[in-house]
Amino acid sequence: MEAAGLAIGIAGLAGLFSACLDLIDRASSYRDYGPESRSVVAQFEADKLLFKRWAQSVGVEEYKPRDNHHSALDNPATALVVGKILASIQEIFSKTESALSNSQLSAVDPSSNGFIDYTQGLGQNVKSKASMSKRHKIGWALMGKAKFIQQVLQFGALVQRLNNLISADHSNENDIDNTGEASKSQSILYEALKLIEGQIAAEIKNEIENWLGATWTNGLYDSFTRSRLDGTCDWILNSPSFLEWVSAEFPSDSAKVLWVNGPAGYGKTTICTRVVEHLSTMLKSPLAYYFFSADFENHGDPFVIIRSWIAQLVACNRTAFEIAHAQWQAKDGHVASRTAIMNLFKLIVGSIPSCTFVLDGLDECAWLEGNLKATDEDGRSGFLTSLNHTIAKTTTRIMVVSRDEADIRSGIYSIHPSQSVYEHKISLADVQSDVSLFSKSIVNKKLKNKDETDRNNLSQRIVDRSNGMFLWVKMQEDNLRGGKSILQLQETIDETPTGLGHLYDRNWKKIMGLQQSDRTRALSILRWAAFALRPLTVLEITEALLVMDDDSYDNILINGLPDEIDEEYVNSEVKGLCESLVEIRGALTEDSFASMTVHLTHFSVKQYLLYNMPTSSLLGNSISLRSNEAIQYNELAKICLRYINYQNVWQERVSSKDSVASRSFRDYAATSWHRHLFSGGENYIDVVRLINRMFYPENINWQSWAAWFDSVQPSGPTKGLNETRSMSPLYYVSFLGIYDTVLYITQELKFDLNFAGVGHRTPLYGASINGHVDVVKVLLQHGADITIADSNG
Repeated sequence: MEAAGLAIGIAGLAGLFSACLDLIDRASSYRDYGPESRSVVAQFEADKLLFKRWAQSVGVEEYKPRDNHHSALDNPATALVVGKILASIQEIFSKTESALSNSQLSAVDPSSNGFIDYTQGLGQNVKSKASMSKRHKIGWALMGKAKFIQQVLQFGALVQRLNNLISADHSNENDIDNTGEASKSQSILYEALKLIEGQIAAEIKNEIENWLGATWTNGLYDSFTRSRLDGTCDWILNSPSFLEWVSAEFPSDSAKVLWVNGPAGYGKTTICTRVVEHLSTMLKSPLAYYFFSADFENHGDPFVIIRSWIAQLVACNRTAFEIAHAQWQAKDGHVASRTAIMNLFKLIVGSIPSCTFVLDGLDECAWLEGNLKATDEDGRSGFLTSLNHTIAKTTTRIMVVSRDEADIRSGIYSIHPSQSVYEHKISLADVQSDVSLFSKSIVNKKLKNKDETDRNNLSQRIVDRSNGMFLWVKMQEDNLRGGKSILQLQETIDETPTGLGHLYDRNWKKIMGLQQSDRTRALSILRWAAFALRPLTVLEITEALLVMDDDSYDNILINGLPDEIDEEYVNSEVKGLCESLVEIRGALTEDSFASMTVHLTHFSVKQYLLYNMPTSSLLGNSISLRSNEAIQYNELAKICLRYINYQNVWQERVSSKDSVASRSFRDYAATSWHRHLFSGGENYIDVVRLINRMFYPENINWQSWAAWFDSVQPSGPTKGLNETRSMSPLYYVSFLGIYDTVLYITQELKFDLNFAGVGHRTPLYGASINGHVDVVKVLLQHGADITIADSNG
């Protein structure tokens, strides 16, 4: 019985070895032949060969043992340990088989550079297709490789244990491994694993950033840092309020808020960049910043600041990364909601002591101005209140730099009782020396032909007249020309009003004095610069200016395009017409003028335009700012609608002038027309008339727009291979929530409310999915069928 029992035991070992070898052979399909993986595969093959030789040497043949097996296997304890090691090897590679089965992935071609995503449990907690694809992407490219390296390391160690336990005789073979070589091989494997783990972390950080919907403003920071004159803005670093705020002490172990405020044009952004530059060299704790600009497409949402701050901390701090990673894994893959962002921010500042956050330009956030449906909680005051509540009872520093405006002041002081607020109001005394340096730099650059005494006198004259406003000095630069006499230069400086608004008045008077065609063009450029959802390029504005506010035009006037968009065109037909109220930004190369963007010289110019921009054929209407803003947005909506209703806009080519006729404005117009629509404007009815005309069922242009719109919308209907239906105009206006046009199509045109288009989607589905309650109500009132299901049920 004892001999039989031993034979059965050795047979069991042979069976285990055979099972292991079968699984190991299948692992060949996981190999990657990229440069970083060849050493891993080589080690795997070497260990596999050693494993086979060991089995041969000790007499554990494949599927049946040899009679002359190694005497050490007669020891039950040794045989038991060998069995456990073989079982461990089997378990290592059987997990791979299980993961492959569960994820329904097949092996890749060995000649490819891909790895099967066989990470155990990958995607089990994924709640959406979007998040699953992201996680599979990471697993396919990186996690599979890391898992394979771990398996090779474990397999090699176990094979070494087998050889140590029962020494195999390799006397007839060249020794392919020794202690030194094994150590070197393992070192290579660990380095490869470390590299891949770093790549995984970088990929996850990128996915977290996408989930956060974060934007970075380091470009703006770098730009202002480079343009700052040496020796300026250092006064803020020695101010008592800043020193209290930046100190390591936190009274009551609670947050500290520093608010630096001042008038428009006082160089607040440059001051802020100096602070960030200083903090980055002295703080050991995490630092994040955000520079708000009215030029940003999302300039209306102050909570983008929190998204950016979190992303910056995740990029540089391990604790922040781990917290954000855990939250990201638990979510459904969509862009994080505002609630999720604020909760995540609270977790981070509660876990990491002494975090410091700097914010510049909150006054340029215009949520309430640009979104008539927004509430106070969405605005600047609501943001600051939420921020103060989130950082309460943490050792967090917040610095806000802005103009002193009522809602910002209210939000700053909506603090927890234990928090400390330090306020520094920028005074003329603070910036006087900096303005003097700035003025001297401009005078010395523009008036090189004047002697030093004259330059110093003129520089001081500018300082005195500027009243501390850097923007005033900057806008004076174009008036300083070396061909003028000293008396003329003095008169030029003296004629310039001390107030920024009065300075705009002079520019505005010149614009109003242009001949009608130039005046109309200048006002249009200013309107686009002030009220567009993002800065438009010179080419986009050039094309927009060709749109005629006249129903008799069916095509865009291609002949109105310039022969070439060059420096002369930009200076004479864009900047020159608008005086110094706009500036062009971008790379200063001969071939890039068309792609440069048009901006207001300062955010306060927009406020000035709201007071002065004509709202009808009678210039200078007396009207509220809010109503005027709605009118201006509607004017842009009209231009966009007329543009996308031109037939030649949707043709393959609209002109032989390839350099300028690229229909660059089409993407903006097609995407943004409905976002410019405001029902509160006096001209709203004119916009609705154009929408009704655009979506008249027999108008072929709406179909061209719809095809384009569907192609760029992630939630847009996609036709299947056998799909024969198409969407209706009523579906799109319902989807966009255009209430008055929905009424027009249903009541006047008597369109079928229950027409099911691509994906069996009805107008009611389109209105419901986007939460347009008023449109849903009108559709139901006119007989829309709520029982019609889309193709997904």
